[in-house]
Amino acid sequence: MKFTTRTLLAFFTTLASSLTMLSFTNALPIEARDVFVPRILTPTDGEIWLVGQLHTITWNVTNAPAQITNPVGKIMLRKGNRTLNVTLAENFDILSGITTVTVPDVCPGHDYRVVLFGDSGNWGPEFSIIMAGYGALEEPMVKQDHISMITHDNVD
Repeated sequence: MKFTTRTLLAFFTTLASSLTMLSFTNALPIEARDVFVPRILTPTDGEIWLVGQLHTITWNVTNAPAQITNPVGKIMLRKGNRTLNVTLAENFDILSGITTVTVPDVCPGHDYRVVLFGDSGNWGPEFSIIMAGYGALEEPMVKQDHISMITHDNVD
């Protein structure tokens, strides 16, 4: 049997077409997945955190989609317009809606936010972080309407 370039080309074209059709018929169906962007409930706007204390972060998990792209959560700290390389919590179930963190030793400020990663990267309202020993007169960056919460009686 003599093979010409034309017959070999026809053979390989038919083979490639057959393999392509076979791969389409054996492909597994892709499940639809939704991006879950839960609203952060706490910390609230203007809340004050003290370095070293434990605080609870919560987010709304009602109406979560059935298929979440990434159910493993991570919470980072954001200051101003940038997310810092400070991980507050990680490897938790994004559908838990709650985690407790220790306030990191960072520069005092009033423009901090928590960033919740999992399916998305959404952040909550601004809150303040202060250091122990700082009071109303010593921490000018704390929002004025929340200074009354800080007294020497409740600071370690």
